[in-house]
Amino acid sequence: MKRILTILVVAMVATTSNTYAQYASDALRFSQTNYGSSARFKGLGNAQIGVGGDMSSLGGNPAGLGLFTKSEFSLTPEFNQTGANSLYLGQNTNSTKNQLNLNQLGIVFYAPTYKQKGQDVKRGLISTVFGLGYNRNNDFSSEITYGGLNNSTSIADYFAQIAGNQVPNTLVEGSLERMAYDNYLISYDGATGTYFPETFAQASQGNIQRKNEVRTGSTSEFNFSGAANISNQVYIGASINLVDIRYNSDAIYEESGKAREFDANGNLTGNNTNYKLAFTQNQQTKDLE
Repeated sequence: MKRILTILVVAMVATTSNTYAQYASDALRFSQTNYGSSARFKGLGNAQIGVGGDMSSLGGNPAGLGLFTKSEFSLTPEFNQTGANSLYLGQNTNSTKNQLNLNQLGIVFYAPTYKQKGQDVKRGLISTVFGLGYNRNNDFSSEITYGGLNNSTSIADYFAQIAGNQVPNTLVEGSLERMAYDNYLISYDGATGTYFPETFAQASQGNIQRKNEVRTGSTSEFNFSGAANISNQVYIGASINLVDIRYNSDAIYEESGKAREFDANGNLTGNNTNYKLAFTQNQQTKDLE
């Protein structure tokens, strides 16, 4: 009876807040922002910081709301397409991902200052503006795929490495190295006190390896802003921004090839058998609730 691993599944979950990054790559990912903006300012290259009078000022420059002369509502959908070109062991793989989302949503309420007859309407407080908005500052949607024939190594080499010098009965239940050992991907050499892979990685019997990773999520913020127009010369504004972070990564690594065959009693048969394994990873990064 053949005893060889057919599927190996492992899930890993990481949860962080918007202040602390679990991985170094998260620190870079969440530090890069691109303010959500209306279609008008996207046409200007997102120059909403120095120019006011647009819904984008809700998050970028609240003082710019003082240039509004009427109440307005704005809705900006967005279509993103990302592409990845991967080269792995001489094999080129292209992958794309399309995403339709809401980039910006906002409403402003214009309140002019009414003055008594005879007063200069162009001096003093002319108007106040209040607004509510939503901005999608970063989109993490993407898909990456790569694969090829590996004649040198197998993921079983990694499992043997992390097993270290532990004896088999001390391997932690549920760990990668324990599952690899129980399913005959790695074996223990009592003479050297080390583990070695049972898979073949030779020029004549290489391992077919493939990995696919799908990323989703975004950095977005909700804005509560207000501004005042003084004499059409001074504009004062302030805002309260609530930032929301959501990032998910679902990856699956698949490998197939040849491995030494064991019988029902765990003894080598002297034959080789086909094996196929799948190693899944999941990362979730979000605000603490």
